[in-house]
Amino acid sequence: MRPEPWSLAAGILIITLLILPAAAAETEGQDQIIYISSYGPSYIWNQEIEAGIEAAIADSERTHLQLSIEYLDAKVISDATHFENLYHTFAHKYATASGCGHRL
Repeated sequence: MRPEPWSLAAGILIITLLILPAAAAETEGQDQIIYISSYGPSYIWNQEIEAGIEAAIADSERTHLQLSIEYLDAKVISDATHFENLYHTFAHKYATASGCGHRL
């Protein structure tokens, strides 16, 4: 039985949030915020969410916030290989972002 695409997306999101130390880590004096979208940047609701996040950062009293946006693009590609590739990409990209050397 093949898993549903949404369950793969949810699984990769959960794993990513649990293992990436950068989500709450400080990088080069900046607090890192990672927004992970299930879909791509062309969707209106993603644009509105991103605008809201950027506005909240701009209005924040915290001046050292760095926003990273990642797209799973699950509406276009939803096979297991894609999510495995995303996992490895994010793990590599964020593994040492905290500066504390955590690795997967």
